[in-house]
Amino acid sequence: MIRVEHISKQFDKTKALKDVSLNIERGDIVSLIGPSGSGKSTLLRCIHGLERPDLGKIYLDDEWMNPDDEKKYRSQRNRMGFVFQHFNLFPNMSVLQNCKLAQIEVLNKSNQEAEETALKYLERVGLLEKKDAYP
Repeated sequence: MIRVEHISKQFDKTKALKDVSLNIERGDIVSLIGPSGSGKSTLLRCIHGLERPDLGKIYLDDEWMNPDDEKKYRSQRNRMGFVFQHFNLFPNMSVLQNCKLAQIEVLNKSNQEAEETALKYLERVGLLEKKDAYP
């Protein structure tokens, strides 16, 4: 469960988010829609910790994601995934290598474990035949 309570974020004089609250239960499918510049990406970046809200709090499974508690915050963030608007895959690495990288470097999985997971998900999304292709 993710709960966002009254977050605001401003860049210089531009208010990207103003008093945004939402509650997402486990299993919910949520779409953020709106015009360009309305704060959709900023909201997602705040939830994942890529941006720090100026005001408000974010909770994961009823636990506050406090950026000042670095160890716990990192652990909470590691339980989330994030797909960027522009994929920014490493062009010198295959699809499979790109899929394994974060698992090995961030989650400390073995190469074999990361590969098994990557292959499972590539198959799930119909991209298994692209595993050796380059972006």
